Amino acid sequence: MNTIIIAHWEVQVEHLDNVLTLISELQKQTLQEKGNVNYLVFQSVKEPNKFTLIEEYVSEDAFSQHLQSEHYQQIVVQKIQPFLAVRNGDLYHQL
Repeated sequence: MNTIIIAHWEVQVEHLDNVLTLISELQKQTLQEKGNVNYLVFQSVKEPNKFTLIEEYVSEDAFSQHLQSEHYQQIVVQKIQPFLAVRNGDLYHQL
């Protein structure tokens, strides 16, 4: 059963352009992961600094490996997280 993560990010407005570039690179690299099925990023029309990420992995283990990956650590942990006003998410299994 695949594992789905739905995450919500609110970026500090003054860092939006930088984070947009980083999200694009994160998506590109994540889609190349062996355990990744899909990685979709949505930007709010009304509030462009708000994002919803829908990630799909073959298992919870594959998601855990994603969190430990070099690109996740470098892009998200080091470069994006410091500029997030809000960051939350939940793990789902499709019924």
